[in-house]
Amino acid sequence: VEDDPVSFSGEGIDLRVTYGIAYYPDHRVDVLFSDRIVPICSPDFAAHMASGIAGVQDDQFIHTDWGTAYVTPPSWPAWMARARIPRHPDASAGIHVALTSLAICAAREGLGLALAPEHVAARDLVAGRLVVPDPAFLPMPSDYVLIHTQAQARRKPLQALIAHLKAAA
Repeated sequence: VEDDPVSFSGEGIDLRVTYGIAYYPDHRVDVLFSDRIVPICSPDFAAHMASGIAGVQDDQFIHTDWGTAYVTPPSWPAWMARARIPRHPDASAGIHVALTSLAICAAREGLGLALAPEHVAARDLVAGRLVVPDPAFLPMPSDYVLIHTQAQARRKPLQALIAHLKAAA
């Protein structure tokens, strides 16, 4: 796990799995999957949301620092606007985490309501450890992609790995 961009030749990297292509204009790109941001919480937390997300207290929102890669990071105010809920939760009152995986974990443990990429949270959603309490979503502006050099594109083992990853996504 490294920050983008990585040096394929200098670091001996064959394939980069990442979000977006901004750092790799001269490389070969295969789209792995597209995703969308959805609200998630534990089933118990959802059961106590009598008036839906509009009624959730400010200190029960989980906020993720999405980093500098996002020009407009997904946020609760943006989600509320998309869902047409006239509310602007006080971000200083909620839980703050630095990674999506931590937001998912906090939501799974019943600590509140998080925003997460649906595909990333899919395993917990399918298992019933998390639920999506409202159908509104935020589109993600980029795709998750596989990046490699043009020179590597003809290598059979790399082609097989790319085919496997795309089938699994």
